[in-house]
Amino acid sequence: MRFHDLRHTFNTRLMEAGVMQEVRMALMGHSSGQSVHSTYTHVELPVKRDAIAKLEQWVGYQWAQYASMADSPSNLQ
Repeated sequence: MRFHDLRHTFNTRLMEAGVMQEVRMALMGHSSGQSVHSTYTHVELPVKRDAIAKLEQWVGYQWAQYASMADSPSNLQ
């Protein structure tokens, strides 16, 4: 493993932990946050799965809200 690979891992883990881009940029010693994000950040499979789970939860909530509105007698006019 190269030292450069450790930089990728470091930045990716910071991003997964919710560290703001500006802070990651400072820790990485870069002046451009976009270069830090696009060069050193990689989205891992567990993070992708968590995002899909959050989306599923949100859709389920929205569907439940819609269904409860449709079942309400006041909406049958």
